[in-house]
Amino acid sequence: MNDFETRLTEALADGAQQAPDIDGLAAGARRRSRTRRRNRMAVGISVVVAAIAVPVGVLAMNSDGPTEGNRVATDPPAPAPWRTVEHHGVLVDIPSGWVRLDTSTCVFDGTRYGPRESDPCTFDHDGLVVADSAETEPYRPPGVVGKATMGVGWTGFVNAGDSIVSVQTGDREEARRILGTVREDGQEAPDLSAGWRTESYEGLSVDVPASWQRGGLSAWCLDETVDGWVETPETIVPMIACEPSTGYGVRFSSGERGDFIRERHGSPYPEGSWAGVAITGDETGIPSGVIQVVAPTQALAELIGGSLRAE
Repeated sequence: MNDFETRLTEALADGAQQAPDIDGLAAGARRRSRTRRRNRMAVGISVVVAAIAVPVGVLAMNSDGPTEGNRVATDPPAPAPWRTVEHHGVLVDIPSGWVRLDTSTCVFDGTRYGPRESDPCTFDHDGLVVADSAETEPYRPPGVVGKATMGVGWTGFVNAGDSIVSVQTGDREEARRILGTVREDGQEAPDLSAGWRTESYEGLSVDVPASWQRGGLSAWCLDETVDGWVETPETIVPMIACEPSTGYGVRFSSGERGDFIRERHGSPYPEGSWAGVAITGDETGIPSGVIQVVAPTQALAELIGGSLRAE
């Protein structure tokens, strides 16, 4: 058997596995009959240290082999050693060594990925879970990546369409990179290969993709090769008429407090972007700071908003 046939046999064996869900979703999942609106509020995140406990069962959405409603996504491909998986129109990039796990004997519902040798029904190892958001009650705000309350490592979740994608890994940067690639079919995965960096202004700090640069969101068209911008009240912004008038990025001390992050259509934001405000509190939980976030995907907007904190 040549190398191609060997890899094909392994891929087909992986794809034969079935699975539902993982991480702390077991504790948070519960059935509801409510209908979800796609245009829901995604983040009004009070990223207060108190909102801790998401036992998040993270499972990626997709399977190693084609099954009904689940297929291996082929575009856009994830750079090695990552691969893209898909579940009901939601895509995510995961480590290439992760496979779809068989959770048919587990007590929770959902689709789960993790290292091949993982126990599919426990939460003490790296993994990803995708579940129906209408049937899941998360224990922390979306986009907040913190220490896992079940198992070890770091955990968090983001939304996409009608799904919740949750992850748990031993490395915080890996967890954020996985969650940052979550997107709906037709959207491109944000390039997070350079990692993240922290931007601060007057006691507020937020994490943004390292590829983003400092400058005005309204002057984004001066350099369309930049993925996003970081603007403060002290930023000198050239007077130029870009269309749309607001590009991707974050603005400190800007935005209406009730205008939480949601999907946008039409001016002044890029079509289909996710934009709005993220709010954080001080040590007493009182709202103390606000930023405006504009991102190409809901997951990226939630991760950025979820990192906002007062320091």
